Amino acid sequence: ISFLKEYADELRERLNMMEETRKQQLPLPFGARIIFEHGKTMGEAELKWVTSVINQLKESERNII
Repeated sequence: ISFLKEYADELRERLNMMEETRKQQLPLPFGARIIFEHGKTMGEAELKWVTSVINQLKESERNII
C-alpha cells in the first residue's frame, strides 16, 4: 500500500507539471492540445485505478482482522 501511495503522489505531481507546462505554452495548436489531453486523460485514469486498488487493499486488510 505504501508503494502505491507513493506512486499515486508521483502521478499527481506529473499531472500538475503537465498542466503547468500546458498553461505556459498557450495558445496551443490543435495537435499539441490533443497530445496534452491524451496525457492528462491517461494519467487521471491511472491515478483513479491506483486509488481504487489502495482502497480495495485497505478493505481486504480490515476483513482479515
